[in-house]
Amino acid sequence: MLRACSPFAIPTQPGGSGETSEPNPTKSFFSIPLLEGKPQPSSTYKSATPYPTRTPSRTPSPTLTQTMTLTPTLTPTPTPTLMPKLNLLFQTCDTGFDLFGGLGEITNAYITLQNIGNTDAENVKLLLSANDEEKPHQDKQYTVPFLPPQNEITLKLSVDTQSSQITVLTIQVTADNASEESFTKENCTNRFPDKERIDALGVLFKVVSISSSKK
Repeated sequence: MLRACSPFAIPTQPGGSGETSEPNPTKSFFSIPLLEGKPQPSSTYKSATPYPTRTPSRTPSPTLTQTMTLTPTLTPTPTPTLMPKLNLLFQTCDTGFDLFGGLGEITNAYITLQNIGNTDAENVKLLLSANDEEKPHQDKQYTVPFLPPQNEITLKLSVDTQSSQITVLTIQVTADNASEESFTKENCTNRFPDKERIDALGVLFKVVSISSSKK
């Protein structure tokens, strides 16, 4: 049995005298070796290696840039306005006498009226006048109820004029849905009609297509 709490065991001498002797370090029951320097740790466990600490890095978020999309603007195509367009051609003129109408000298004018627009010319009126006009002549005006587009009409108008005077003729054209047109012809004193020119005009007072009249 151990008699004291000491790092050294104290054995009794043989013979049982009970006397003790100086402790002999070489006969100790156990000993703790002393090492020079700092004492070594008695634990055989290694210190746990700490887990590495991760510092979260911020990934830059993409910035959405608004892109403007150009929407094409539709430009409306203008619709052509439907309207007639009158074209007046003064073909020839001459002088004569109207004995049956009780008139003396008259002046005749041959006129071609064309519609080069894109719709009918309505209620077209042609009026012939002269600078030396005397009595109203029954054939000084004419009305065309309808003149289709790309069509024409040639007619003969007459006006009562004075003898031995230089006659200046004026033709005025009006319509319900077309612009007014006028034409002036000076010095219509030819007493001999231009037969060749008149025959080339074809049938008078008849509406025909412009293309067919040129054949």
